[in-house]
Amino acid sequence: FYINRDLLNKKMFTFLMITFSLVFGALSQTKFIQDRLDQGIDNIQDYSDNSNKYTSLGIRIDLWKSAIGTFNEHPILGSGTEGRIESRKSQGESGYIDIKTSKLRYHAHNQYLENLSVYGIVGFTTLLLLFLYPLYIFTRKERNSIISQLGSIHIVMMMGYCLSQSVFNHNSGIIYYCLMLVILASPILSASQKAGNKND
Repeated sequence: FYINRDLLNKKMFTFLMITFSLVFGALSQTKFIQDRLDQGIDNIQDYSDNSNKYTSLGIRIDLWKSAIGTFNEHPILGSGTEGRIESRKSQGESGYIDIKTSKLRYHAHNQYLENLSVYGIVGFTTLLLLFLYPLYIFTRKERNSIISQLGSIHIVMMMGYCLSQSVFNHNSGIIYYCLMLVILASPILSASQKAGNKND
């Protein structure tokens, strides 16, 4: 919206905001979404009063908490995957996280916390560069082109998705991110190279 603001007059912008608000309001009132919201609130309430931490959200909160604890123990290079699993077990035994969650071997359900706990600051910095350098290319070169906008949106959406999932712990996540990045970056880099050759 910001990049294409010249194409939107006040009437169009107002119409779009009202439409989005109505659609969002209608969707939030559907039984399925309302049930999921209620379930999420119940999970958080159960976690906060210690009545049941082994729920869908309770497990995630403990996994995030465990990842932060592991990072604090190994801040520079991380603990490695096996070290993170051992750290999680000891956190469960000490009562830092729920004992049932401590026996789970899978990732932290957050790519940023996963990288911090397993690879430390070095791995976290590498992850940020994996997002920010391509984003810099898309926003710097022909930023008003549709390809640049699609590339930027692809990266920002993946960054958001990484908040609730360890995307790069799965082959499908790596393939999807990299393939879309190559497809969207190729025309921009090709055009930039041709422009450079003409200037020579």
